[in-house]
Amino acid sequence: MYRATSLLPTCWCIMTTGVFGIERDFLAPAHPESDPVPVTNPNERPAAIDSIIRGLVHWTRPAISSTMRALRKGIINPQGYPSLIGLLILLTAGCLGCNSEDEVIIEHLDLNDTVDINLPESDENRQPFRIAIAAMISPRETFTYYEELLHHISQAIDRPVRLEQRKTYKEVNELIEARQIDMAFICSGAYVDARESFPVEILAIPVIQGADTYRAYIIVNKNSNIDTFEELRNKKFAFTDRLSNSGYLHGLKRLSNLNETPDSFFGDYMFSSGHDYSIMAVAGGIVDGATVDGLIFEYYKVRFPSRVENIKVIEISEEYGMPPIVVHRDVSQTTKDELRRILLTLHQTDDGAALLKPLMIDRFQEGRESDYDTIRLIQ
Repeated sequence: MYRATSLLPTCWCIMTTGVFGIERDFLAPAHPESDPVPVTNPNERPAAIDSIIRGLVHWTRPAISSTMRALRKGIINPQGYPSLIGLLILLTAGCLGCNSEDEVIIEHLDLNDTVDINLPESDENRQPFRIAIAAMISPRETFTYYEELLHHISQAIDRPVRLEQRKTYKEVNELIEARQIDMAFICSGAYVDARESFPVEILAIPVIQGADTYRAYIIVNKNSNIDTFEELRNKKFAFTDRLSNSGYLHGLKRLSNLNETPDSFFGDYMFSSGHDYSIMAVAGGIVDGATVDGLIFEYYKVRFPSRVENIKVIEISEEYGMPPIVVHRDVSQTTKDELRRILLTLHQTDDGAALLKPLMIDRFQEGRESDYDTIRLIQ
């Protein structure tokens, strides 16, 4: 069952982001006491959901077929994203008015099943190398942008790679702590939080357009009269995840400067579960503003300018440490050295450089612990 609130209408944050779906917890209440509004059929949907569907349907239709093919082939692991499947069923059932040429056949999907991505054949007895990716963007976009890199890692280590996705940054951190994954792409805020709880180590960070740091953006709809953060008082606002630096912690810092909290300052707020979802919520007029990852916003400007053409950036933060690629510190030194070698030398080959170019990544380099001190001060 999908849920709505009164707000209703959802890194490593690099190269990322697609399907704007109504995630089960994308619309979860920011305030525990809020009563969810059940949506049982299209005729009873709150007007806000209809607004999302009408405004963003052109984003979802091109993605349906490719997403379902990836799910049927076992390329995407849907674990942690059951509502993505529900959304696709909703779309393909005709609720969005798709015509016959848009029809997609829905096959049975076991949401508890963990699957290997479609990588080169290898010995069935060889254990998969498990890679987790924090849900900084929607599931389909995550696979789209990480696919070639995962293929490269699989070939370099001569092992099948299993992609694990979870809905929140906290869930990915828990996988790292429990040694249930071998390597993870996480955001900077989640890294700082992890360092306080268990031994985690940076393998590498991306250098993007010459920079090894990134910034948070405060964004609003271009058609609004809002030009400063202070003018967002009593407005609707989107955060991303409670462990996100650019998607939450930076917003808390700005509020703290005004001696305010989200509850005292905003008229209402939500957690979107993805920077792309926050961007689209602002673009669609679902919320008045959001704090998002500047890397993702700039990627959109270059690759998909239409997605941000009616958005204006009203504030840009100070520099923060790049979202890192990490492992549990207890992973063998041999494995850590091999993974670092693969990442740090990727740009030195023609194939590697060609892989990185569409992602707008120059190269990977070793991370500096001091780059995350500004985030620690916020926490």
